[in-house]
Amino acid sequence: MEWRNGQDTISGTQGKVYASIDGRVHRLFNLKSLETSIELEVEALKILGSRATHRKVVGWTGEGSLEAYHMSDVFARVFLGYVKRGHIPNIFITVETNDPSSTVGRQVATFRNVIFAGGAIALLDAESVLEDSIDFTFEDYDITEHFRTPEMRQI
Repeated sequence: MEWRNGQDTISGTQGKVYASIDGRVHRLFNLKSLETSIELEVEALKILGSRATHRKVVGWTGEGSLEAYHMSDVFARVFLGYVKRGHIPNIFITVETNDPSSTVGRQVATFRNVIFAGGAIALLDAESVLEDSIDFTFEDYDITEHFRTPEMRQI
């Protein structure tokens, strides 16, 4: 009998995230979590001779969110550039998911034309570790390295 090894599930702590901001690469050591998603834009169509409502995909939107410990001013500098000069930098985010205990290998995804929607500039709180949540959009992405199919085990 074949079965999959539970060790092939990916630990969410095993990864790296880099942000390229106007060509300068920053390793985002302070991230707590990051999530990206795609939403397809679907249009309803009526076609003569059919009582059904048909659907057609007409576009997509890429969105993401991240939570970071407030110990870096990388994001604050992006916002300041817009506030002072009206400059939105060219931002790419590269996410490497790699759990060495899994046989599926790693996945590398790069998100282009990222725009951060806003975030904290300064924080203080006497009772907690400082954290910030930032939503963002992206206009393109590639997966340059894909997970492999997990190895099957024999009993």
